[in-house]
Amino acid sequence: TYHFLKNIKIYDLSKKRIEQYNLYFRLLNPIRNLFLYDFPASNDDCPFGFILKTDDREDIRKYLAQRRIYVSSLWEIPKNLKGEIKESDINKFKDIILLPIGSQFDSKQIKKVSETVLKYFSK
Repeated sequence: TYHFLKNIKIYDLSKKRIEQYNLYFRLLNPIRNLFLYDFPASNDDCPFGFILKTDDREDIRKYLAQRRIYVSSLWEIPKNLKGEIKESDINKFKDIILLPIGSQFDSKQIKKVSETVLKYFSK
């Protein structure tokens, strides 16, 4: 296992994700009240995206998609489970979006996403 992890450079991937997460954390400070976590990523983390919690999730997804920025919605409840989960719990999941990070992105792209998100919330 060690050789496998060493060969795929998992630590390098984690380091880049942490840097990107923390770049979002700094750049999106004006909308800090929408952050799911109120602290930056540390060396013990390996984030897969930057999470915002907003009542405007669907509107901001459309706004960003029109600008060719595609975000994920977290924790969408499958239709077959909606009857088994309380409506109040389902509502908690409706306002989460995940801004992209990963080795395929550079800091310039993270800045562009951040600027576009801030522009949306400034309107």
